[in-house]
Amino acid sequence: LEVGDLLLVDSALGLWAVVEGVEPDVVDDDYLAIEYRDIDSGEDGLLTLFDNSVISYRRPEAA
Repeated sequence: LEVGDLLLVDSALGLWAVVEGVEPDVVDDDYLAIEYRDIDSGEDGLLTLFDNSVISYRRPEAA
């Protein structure tokens, strides 16, 4: 997962966001803190996941 990837943040609602940062969580090194910006609303968000969680993401197509 890299900055600029598209991340599915809510599969039930089909919400995708742009990854703006990926770092180890400051509280627990076994987790990742993923900063994102919602594609539709532009709102910032933070998602914390276990470092070997399965997630849905896609890379934007090259221009």
